Amino acid sequence: MSLLDRPQADRPSQYRYVIYLLLFVMSLTNYADRSVLSVAMPELCQEFSLSTEQAGWVLSSFLWSYSLLNFPSALLVDRVGPRWVGACSAALWSVAMVMGGVMRSIPQFLLSRVILGAGESPTFSLGSRAVKDWAPPSERGFALTLSMSGIQGGLAAGAVLGSWLIGRWGWRMAFFVLGLAGLAWAGIWLLLYRQPGVATPPVRRKGSSLAVLHVVTKPVFWAVAIPQCVANYATFLMLSWLPLYLIDTFHITAAQSGNYFSLCYFVSVFISIGLGRLFYFLGRLRDFGHGGRRYLVALSLAGAMVIWLVPFIDNLSLCLAIVSFGMAMIVVSYGESVALIGDLTPVHDLTGSVCGVIITVSSALGATAPVATGYLVAANSGFQAAFSVAALFLLAGAIVSCLPIRQFLVSATD
Repeated sequence: MSLLDRPQADRPSQYRYVIYLLLFVMSLTNYADRSVLSVAMPELCQEFSLSTEQAGWVLSSFLWSYSLLNFPSALLVDRVGPRWVGACSAALWSVAMVMGGVMRSIPQFLLSRVILGAGESPTFSLGSRAVKDWAPPSERGFALTLSMSGIQGGLAAGAVLGSWLIGRWGWRMAFFVLGLAGLAWAGIWLLLYRQPGVATPPVRRKGSSLAVLHVVTKPVFWAVAIPQCVANYATFLMLSWLPLYLIDTFHITAAQSGNYFSLCYFVSVFISIGLGRLFYFLGRLRDFGHGGRRYLVALSLAGAMVIWLVPFIDNLSLCLAIVSFGMAMIVVSYGESVALIGDLTPVHDLTGSVCGVIITVSSALGATAPVATGYLVAANSGFQAAFSVAALFLLAGAIVSCLPIRQFLVSATD
């Protein structure tokens, strides 16, 4: 009997850190694929003669399928399990990246981004399910923050590697290289991931999808979903427009913008891991089983509101520091929010599916951020309105997170 096939009681608990590392690299890889588009946008705008409004639509294109397929892909995670869904989805989004590098028109390029969004749609549900399977309850928030810090790491790596590759060989080569990296992760995940305990066929509960859809009628659903929505809006604003903002405001080159963009995300990785560890100790003082973690979500969203200051600062170093801290707080909010979903689904093995419903709703709002920002910037000749809207959304999310939670998302009676 191999180490991976041993019963959970006999398996060294340290193996869960291998799972956390794999999830970290998954987030790093697929967010590198996203950030390279932001870095490549100046070249794409020039090659395809895109206006500011059109650039917003291109930047949001992967979110169209990503938002629609979050819930179906989450159901697939709960039915099939993280191993095969993770490997197949990573292979799909990686092939889409390679496709993007060969497309010769905007309609063709948009098609590749839609396919990429479909491949990335299971990401959060898969991570939530894997962490709930492997992590003890008190460690789930930190485990998810650790794995989601790969988001920032991926954005940093994608920006650095993308800037270098674009500078030497053009934006198409950047897409090829990152696509191959995703295919490598898919193979490693398939080789190393196993369910804890003895592998058994997935349990197919009759009517489980209807049970999950029933969740949206509960006020507690919106108390969890709205904070995710506002965090997604701020995330996609920064992801899509930060490089162009730095070029426009500080009159730097596209290569410099990519480097500063990556620096922000690189620094935020360490900040988010440190804050995640701090929140882990703070969280141990509360009863997670009845939604106590929501106060940590509120605190992190409130901290992320510092991004409101960004367009009012004319010092590049200070601007980058504020962006880094705001990004880190958003990542911590993601980790605690997804862990909160697990806390509030203690009975059914439907964590991935419930997470999928919430990510579907939140991604729908997130998808509006690149487009809305394009129109706001064009209408106001600046970014002040765009960042103010994001900060107001974060404030609303923090307030909603403090509302009392008196029921589970999925309970024994559902």
